[in-house]
Amino acid sequence: ATDEMIKEMIDVVGLANQNNKFVAGYQVEIDKIYK
Repeated sequence: ATDEMIKEMIDVVGLANQNNKFVAGYQVEIDKIYK
């Protein structure tokens, strides 16, 4: 991953962490993409 991709992922996770209802569903999508 490039630095830009990593920063983008951190931003997305940071936004998700502001909404706990969103985290559970989005974490599954991250797992699909990065595994």
